[in-house]
Amino acid sequence: MLKNEYLRFLKSKFNFVLIFFMSILVALSYYSTYLDKQEWIKVLNSGAEDVNLAAVEKMVNGYTGVAYFDRFIFGDFYIVFILVALIGFGIHLCSTTFSNLQSGYGSLLVSRLGYERYIKNLVIAQVLYIFTFILLFHTVLLLGSIAIGGTGFAQDITTFTRLGDINGINYIFALTAQIIMGPIFVSLVVSLVSLSTPYLKNKYLIQISPFFVYFIFLFISSTIGNISPTFGTVTRYFVPDSFLKSVYFNSISHTSLLDTVLSFVALPLLLLALTIYMYSVNVESYTEDYIVWH
Repeated sequence: MLKNEYLRFLKSKFNFVLIFFMSILVALSYYSTYLDKQEWIKVLNSGAEDVNLAAVEKMVNGYTGVAYFDRFIFGDFYIVFILVALIGFGIHLCSTTFSNLQSGYGSLLVSRLGYERYIKNLVIAQVLYIFTFILLFHTVLLLGSIAIGGTGFAQDITTFTRLGDINGINYIFALTAQIIMGPIFVSLVVSLVSLSTPYLKNKYLIQISPFFVYFIFLFISSTIGNISPTFGTVTRYFVPDSFLKSVYFNSISHTSLLDTVLSFVALPLLLLALTIYMYSVNVESYTEDYIVWH
């Protein structure tokens, strides 16, 4: 079942819808970077005596394919990209457990596998699919950007200024970490919502819930964080924006090792704990009488 569900998700025509909307965001980000480059070209062509033309020329030449990708993956457009992913995967995946519960297909699978094995395989297939989709999207985007615009760029163009050799191993590690952060967050939220059928009984509410989860965390963190500075310090680790930009934030600020570790693991661990709890509730709710529900 695991392999079949995974391949079914990969072959779905809905992937083209996701690619379309995600590509629009990439295009907007790249166009914004292109406009920045044009501003520097105007400065270069002005020939003003009080301008370091050599430095400006270096800036212009630094707008390579990697620079465009960098501005997207570390910028604000990437937050919107994650929101689109939550909406898209929510529509595509989250109602699967609910729909199967209402159909004979779910009963057929449960009668063959047992409910716990069925739900475990389904969630794992969804996680693998999300990782595959997002990582492939980023890989194709990066390679395409490099093929068109080349590698290397002026350090002042990149999001980072304190990673040493910007074209070296530090930057590769930072870029890899940033690319992985997205699917980790999205897959955990989608898994949590997919298992929520004991509490959510409406298909459309389930589909849009990943989007709501994002803002619920924002709201709770900002509300509790305003109680006191201590609460503010604790809750900032659970703000989705902070997690998705933790690579960037930790690169430009001097933080302790504990603070750095918490910024990377606090939110994923909380989402994982909630998902495990929801999994246990789901299994307990349906293991004995899943077919009766149908």
